[in-house]
Amino acid sequence: MKREDFLDVWVLQNYITKRKEPGAVFSQGRVFQFDAAYKMGYKIRLTYAEDAPTHTCKLQKSKARTYKEDIFSLHTVNLVPKYTALIPLTAEKIKSLLEHIAPRSKGKYFEDILRQQESASSGLHDQLLDEDDPDDHLLEFD
Repeated sequence: MKREDFLDVWVLQNYITKRKEPGAVFSQGRVFQFDAAYKMGYKIRLTYAEDAPTHTCKLQKSKARTYKEDIFSLHTVNLVPKYTALIPLTAEKIKSLLEHIAPRSKGKYFEDILRQQESASSGLHDQLLDEDDPDDHLLEFD
C-alpha cells in the first residue's frame, strides 16, 4: 500500500450517530459485516466463531427504522489522505522489525533505511544547533 491509500476517516463522525450498542464494543470486534441489506450501519461479532452472537450497530442519525439515503449516505463524503508527508520510523521500530524479517537478505533494506534516518536526524540536529536564535539567552541559567 502507498501513503495515499490511507484515508482520514474522522470526517465520517460528522455523519453518524455515536450510539453505544450493548455488547458491541467496536475495539473488541473481530468480524465486521457491511451489507447492502443493512445500509444504516454494520453488524459486529466479538469472536471469529460463526455461531457467535451478531450485534447490529445503527450509524444512521434519526429515529427512522428504515434506511434514508438523504440522511445517511457515506459514499458521498470526500475522504482525503490521512498523511500528507512521509512518516519516519523510529530507530527502535526498525530494529524491532529486523529480527522478524525472513529471509535475512531483506534486512539490508531496513538497515539502509535506519542508516539514512540516523544520518538525516543527526544533520537536522547539527543544523538546529548552528542556527542563531535571538531567544537562546532566555534558556540560559545562572
